[in-house]
Amino acid sequence: MFRHIAFSISFLLIILIVTGVLSWLREKTEKTEKGTVRLPKLFLLIGVVTTAFFLTIAVICAFSKDQFIASIVLFFFAALGASLIIARLNWEIKYDDDDFSYKNFWGIRHKYGYDEITGISGGGKDIKLFAGKRVLRIDELALGSNQFIHTVRNKYRLIHNGAALPKVKWGRFDLFNGHVENPGEFLFIYCLFFILLIGFMIFVAISFHPLSYDDLEYKTTSFTHYTIDDGDIRLYTKENDLYFAVTEYKDYAKNIETLKSNSGGETVFEIYFQKLEPDNEDPYYDIASLRDQKGNVFLTLSQTNAGIRKNMLQVEILFSGFLLFWIVFTGGSIAVGRHPEKYSKRFIRLFFQDGYVHGGGAANDRKKHPKKKKS
Repeated sequence: MFRHIAFSISFLLIILIVTGVLSWLREKTEKTEKGTVRLPKLFLLIGVVTTAFFLTIAVICAFSKDQFIASIVLFFFAALGASLIIARLNWEIKYDDDDFSYKNFWGIRHKYGYDEITGISGGGKDIKLFAGKRVLRIDELALGSNQFIHTVRNKYRLIHNGAALPKVKWGRFDLFNGHVENPGEFLFIYCLFFILLIGFMIFVAISFHPLSYDDLEYKTTSFTHYTIDDGDIRLYTKENDLYFAVTEYKDYAKNIETLKSNSGGETVFEIYFQKLEPDNEDPYYDIASLRDQKGNVFLTLSQTNAGIRKNMLQVEILFSGFLLFWIVFTGGSIAVGRHPEKYSKRFIRLFFQDGYVHGGGAANDRKKHPKKKKS
């Protein structure tokens, strides 16, 4: 399950990187007809690929044993891809010299006059127009958005005797004191990743349960031969098609040389095991407890549980590191966003892309490195 999720998150990151590159290319090539604002075809392409990929794996996981949680996570990623398809097909603005119509994410269209516009929020990135109590959101990647905003500003000046379209502070609570565009979206991303990391760590913790003899099958048999493969010792019998394995035997098993010398078909072993069917490997019998009838003990159930607990702890430590990094990054971005005047442009770029933060940056650089007066 963890492999599915890790692979899917990696694929999602690749999609985001490819989207960034293609969006830059889109700005250089794709155009839209005059009087129309819509999202690029790139949204449709990325949405179809992402939805098909995650939905396929999610369905496979849904019908696999012990993969239910993974399927839920993958369905969530598929839904994100589907939202790109819906947005591309539905969202649109049509405008002319008299009025404009705005069709939202769900395909609901409303018509507005330019005299209904009361303000604007945002700048070079995502923009929000205010028409009374209604908020009209315009994505930064929307084709033709600059021309539309230019038309809105000109119409506002004509209607209001040359007055500029007023900027409106959006939202009752602004974490960044008005210095960052779309603060609610940043807050959502901070909380989303925090919840995902905490949720995953909790899931790992509660999914661990020590094995008991009731969970295992019991068998007495003799091993005809053995092989060593990538830290595991594989033991073979005459009556079983699948091999028995002691995984990571150097860490947990003991008396290994005796086990090897007794694997010639003459010594009888008592085995507690469970059948495992890895996704990309052949199924095998995983040994949880092993001893022979001569009294030699090679692996106990407590040693197996200690190994499971160690692996769980390693995963917890890894994600604790991710969580610590995210907390530090979030705290740093909030500090920079609230007081950008204290930081250089280069430092601000560690947390925000260019155009999202107003104030600070270049102004601070000029203060630190003033131009020398010509003598």
